[in-house]
Amino acid sequence: MVRIIIVDDNPVDRNGIERTMDWAGMGLEVVGSYANGKLALEAIDQVQPDLILCDISMPVMNGIELVEQLRRKGKAHKTIFMSCHDEFQFAKSAIKLDVESYILKPIIPEELQEAIVKAVTKHKAELSRMDEREDMLRLLEQSRPSLIDQFLRQVLFEPALQPEELARKLEYLQLPVSPAHRLHVVSVVVGQEHPAGPDSDIREAFIESFSVKKVIQEHAQDSVHLYSVQIAEREYALLILTEEDPEGSVLDLVVTMKESLLERWGIHSAWGISSPSLGGFREAASLYKQSRIAVKSGYYSDQYPVILYEEIAEQQSFEYQVDLKELFHEVKQLLLEGDRVSIEQFCDRYIKIHSTGYAEGYIKSFVYSVLNIMQIQLLEMNESFSKVFGNEIAIWSKLSEFETVQEVRSWLSDIFDTVIHFLHIDRKTEYSRVVEDIKQIIKARYHEPLTVNEIAKSIFSSVSHANSTFKKVTGKTIFDSLIEYRVEVAKMLLRDPSARIYAVAEQVGYSNKSHFCLLFKKYSGLSPQEFKTKYAGNHK
Repeated sequence: MVRIIIVDDNPVDRNGIERTMDWAGMGLEVVGSYANGKLALEAIDQVQPDLILCDISMPVMNGIELVEQLRRKGKAHKTIFMSCHDEFQFAKSAIKLDVESYILKPIIPEELQEAIVKAVTKHKAELSRMDEREDMLRLLEQSRPSLIDQFLRQVLFEPALQPEELARKLEYLQLPVSPAHRLHVVSVVVGQEHPAGPDSDIREAFIESFSVKKVIQEHAQDSVHLYSVQIAEREYALLILTEEDPEGSVLDLVVTMKESLLERWGIHSAWGISSPSLGGFREAASLYKQSRIAVKSGYYSDQYPVILYEEIAEQQSFEYQVDLKELFHEVKQLLLEGDRVSIEQFCDRYIKIHSTGYAEGYIKSFVYSVLNIMQIQLLEMNESFSKVFGNEIAIWSKLSEFETVQEVRSWLSDIFDTVIHFLHIDRKTEYSRVVEDIKQIIKARYHEPLTVNEIAKSIFSSVSHANSTFKKVTGKTIFDSLIEYRVEVAKMLLRDPSARIYAVAEQVGYSNKSHFCLLFKKYSGLSPQEFKTKYAGNHK
């Protein structure tokens, strides 16, 4: 029930209004009746009204003063003013206070009822919005871990955020923002001795991931904040924020976590530690690059090392010679549309055969970077090196066998050829099957409230992979094809003179007629009514 109080210094009017109106029928309960604004103000916290029906002209405290007092306290009760005075000044005050209605005495019950119903409707709409907002806030809070994970990926992989945007996100996610914090980024690679194959138990992969994250979180302290992000199936990035950085403290922490993983779970791991930075999260991307270089420099040693970037930094000139963003774009383009000539041109730009200016660190870093970019692209397509080559470890370990630039170039060209062939030749049959499956789902379920996400789940694929595959073969998105199919079915139905547009909309999967009409016109050039008028009775 909506709670209402009546404030009027005239007892006859006050009692008359309270007795004559059908409060229960309007969904209201009168919880108080007062002779002036002061009495009402004193009682409001106790009776908690939603609506105030208030005379303007009263002794001690009039209606205008009452509402002003409530506004100053931050209480915005819905208010309807009553007055015997049809005066401009009173109306002006009511408008200024943003009250719901202004009614003249003597009260006409129908007018008062209309004003009350209007105020109650508005009050309920606001309550509904507030409830919806509270629900959204609760969902946001529940999704905070996911939002933190998304934020960490952003600072690791995307261009640096503007300081203002970074500060806002840190505050909202309740992450440390003290300028005294030092940030290290650590790359962790686990389980190298048992590479995952296509027949691996997926539960074991989840257990391994959970074990790694659990060990990391257990080592968080009051002065040490740890945040982990899973980058690939067995690769993690760990961001370590410390308030103090005594020499060796982060290294000691990493060694402790590494030993804990091995002792408790039997998981071997390699760790690469970046240099420290006082730049906080805005430096995360560059520090992550350092950690990757460090861990890759000893990735396949038998000792599963912990490597500090500072120990190998002098050997790593690659970062300063190559624009990684440009390299990422070039490798991606080669995988999409490369050939032998373009691959050779690519190699000429980065590792010329007769050049004497390449250090061992540059060659290894370059090839590692290219392979990492390939790996990322394959993962986005739900593929992996294991599927392409059968043995992922052999690819990475091959680098230690090379002695000349020519050997590296020849091997890298072969890798490109194999991956390109796999993506563009061997996948054609599978792509056709995926597209046919999607078309069959659309044909069978177009009349349901079907989404692209549901279609992708039906073929056990991600939305991005299903959509990119479908568009690559058909030139259209899944969403466009679904709408086009629905529109074609709707056209056939609308040719029946007795067809009703709202019914046709429901038959092709749209519960909202307006939405259906909008899409129909967009994809056919005519509104449903125009099409019906033009073609009804023509079944060709």
